Amino acid sequence: MYKEYKQWKQVFAHPLFLLGYAIVAFTIVTGGLNFLLGITENLLQGSQSTGGGLGSYLEQTATNSLQETTTSPPSSIFQTSYLWTFQGQWWQIYLLVYVIAGFFIGRKMYVKRMSFRNILLGLKGTMRWTTIDEIKKEYHRIPTDHSPYIGQAGIPILHYDGFIYIDVNKTNALIDASTQSGKTETFTYPFLDSIMRASVQDSVVILDVKGNILKNTKEEFEKFGWLVRVFNLLDIPLSFGYNPLELIKKAYWKGDVSKAQTLAQTLSFSYYNNEEAKDPLWQKASMALLNALILAVCAECKKANTPEKVTLFTCTMMLMQLARNPNEEGYTKLDYYFMGLPDMDPAKRAFATIEFSKSVTRSSIYTGTISELQKYLLDDVAKLTGQNDFDFEELAEGEKPIALFILMKDWDDSLNDLVASFLSQESAVLSELAVRSKKSKLSRKVHHILEEVGNVPEIPGLPRYMGVGLERGLLYYLIVQSVDKLKTVYGEDKAKDMMYLCGNWIYIMTESEDDAKLFSEKLGSASVIAPNRNGDPMSDDKSYGEQEDGRVLMMPEELTKLVEGERVILRTKKRRDLKNRKVKPFPIYACDANGTAMLHRYEYLLDYFDKEITFDELGLESTHQNIDLASLLLPFVTEEEGKAPEQVPLKEVEEDKERSEFVMTDVEAVLHTETPIEDVLTEDQYTFISNLVQENTNNGTFQCFQSFETMEEIITFLEAPERVPIYDQVSYLLEKEGA
Repeated sequence: MYKEYKQWKQVFAHPLFLLGYAIVAFTIVTGGLNFLLGITENLLQGSQSTGGGLGSYLEQTATNSLQETTTSPPSSIFQTSYLWTFQGQWWQIYLLVYVIAGFFIGRKMYVKRMSFRNILLGLKGTMRWTTIDEIKKEYHRIPTDHSPYIGQAGIPILHYDGFIYIDVNKTNALIDASTQSGKTETFTYPFLDSIMRASVQDSVVILDVKGNILKNTKEEFEKFGWLVRVFNLLDIPLSFGYNPLELIKKAYWKGDVSKAQTLAQTLSFSYYNNEEAKDPLWQKASMALLNALILAVCAECKKANTPEKVTLFTCTMMLMQLARNPNEEGYTKLDYYFMGLPDMDPAKRAFATIEFSKSVTRSSIYTGTISELQKYLLDDVAKLTGQNDFDFEELAEGEKPIALFILMKDWDDSLNDLVASFLSQESAVLSELAVRSKKSKLSRKVHHILEEVGNVPEIPGLPRYMGVGLERGLLYYLIVQSVDKLKTVYGEDKAKDMMYLCGNWIYIMTESEDDAKLFSEKLGSASVIAPNRNGDPMSDDKSYGEQEDGRVLMMPEELTKLVEGERVILRTKKRRDLKNRKVKPFPIYACDANGTAMLHRYEYLLDYFDKEITFDELGLESTHQNIDLASLLLPFVTEEEGKAPEQVPLKEVEEDKERSEFVMTDVEAVLHTETPIEDVLTEDQYTFISNLVQENTNNGTFQCFQSFETMEEIITFLEAPERVPIYDQVSYLLEKEGA
């Protein structure tokens, strides 16, 4: 931070100082004038009494003063009483002198005013930091003793004099904090402390990447009356069950097929959308296929009254069982299954995109789709998603407030899309619940603390939920390592929308130069005094000057040098103080030097939020581990002898028209060949290709690749547009021997 230039000299330009200066000046002028006029009057009177004129009077006065004894007080024409004695008979002279003195004194006052007044006119900027007195008037404060308090929960702003100042406004927040910046220690833990202590009990959803927040706070949440639920992808057997198709199933069973179609589309979009794809055809085809599978499974299960079988495991197994071994015409049992459905069946209409594609293209679509669904065939994941144990509405309508923890693996991203769909569905359910309520808002607010949100796949609809959720009671706090990570996941436009929907921007620390520049620009500029000194370096004779200049409140390089606990807060949505008076939302600098730096967990919460415990010791229960996966399978009946894709009826040809004749033996037979991998590739060559696939795809896709047994499957897999770079590197191996 820059050192502010102290303008102590501006006291000389203060109106009170100038008024005092004028009074003193006029007093001196008046005293001097009184003295001179008193002497003059005395001289004139003496000259008249001697009759000899002024010279004779002065001579006589001097002689008398020499002859007087020491016992007699000396008489003099210079008497101090003249200083405060007005000579009224000389009023014309007083008036003249006062006019002249007033001119010179007024001029001097003007010169002092112009020379020493504050020259900061805001020409280079008007931004400044919020003062601690303003913070006291604008924010609620809570003690740091971990005891309950009356009021609402709020995000921590700063610490001062034994109190945490919190913002209870209904607004979203963006927290920019890189790794090891203390974001969890200085934001998440203090915020959770505020939530559990507040008398107004809100629910909270915490994205906990490492699981440490759950371990440290579960016991305290339960002490304060919260119900703790855990969606645990770190240790799946210790998680409640979550079926991504639960909402679709409920809508379908209610007869609301249109809503079921929309929900299925939203889910498939979260799985297959790729903003960087050069040719989105393949992603759209996979979305359509998954939609068709989901709707088909819903229809089959509703007929058989087996709603428990509506799972992604069932859909994936349906695809695996029916989409293999195409016949000579290139059709599989899956094609015949959808061909046999009525034309107006929702599943068949969703399958239309696939139906119009060629057999080779369909094979690529099936491969691309199954590669993303492969993880739902893993036993733990299949059981996790085979049952639903949590109702999202409980967050707002349950008897107790809920602390919902979402645990993720920071070393494996293969299940992160489950987190994205979970959060999207949760926000959708609560938004609909709020809209259908009398007051159009939830009876209990739900806070979403999304740590490492940049490491989670795009949460469908999140920008929309952030925009409309505030009045409904849905608040979101995006904790990112850098703005670029947010843009990578959501794209430039969506990321900007999400950032601008945040009323609080909290900067803790960043390694990104772009982020530092962004916050520096957002802080704005202030006008400052820039002193200058001129003269020979070795001379005492220097000239000094001052001028108004401008600089940003904090430069980018200064932002990267904040010490522990310091933070900068942009608060554009703060418009009223605690007494509902209008305020200007100047930025806040929580500074260690001023005693306003935010406390870390270890400084006041270590006695409560420091538990050394394993997941097994937390008392987490699971009900889905006993699921028999075989019971989730559906028996599908297909009629391969049925009709192939319906042909457009041709007009009848007149009998007398000549018909072309051809011999059937002249038609080239369509052969379906399967070449074993070992017939073409050596073990080293196959290992080389496998390593490339593993390095450039996710775990689910790589596991799908490992299941291939023929060269045709490998070639079809690598010819997909998103895997062309891999194909180019190994094409010389695949094309040999006619592979």
